[in-house]
Amino acid sequence: AGAGATVLPQWLIDDDLAQGRLLPILRRHRFPRQGVYAVYPNTAQPSRRVRLLLAHLREHLPG
Repeated sequence: AGAGATVLPQWLIDDDLAQGRLLPILRRHRFPRQGVYAVYPNTAQPSRRVRLLLAHLREHLPG
């Protein structure tokens, strides 16, 4: 129990690595960059909440 492997973005796991909750494996392997996609209803004007979330993601996610 408690064992497994995953591929996650560095920014998402930095704290867990620093606290020793996760251990890096395959340190030399480089995975291809993956995109982040937001899926929301196709309306003429997205809601204010959706617009704010999209702006936040653009500002804070790498790439």
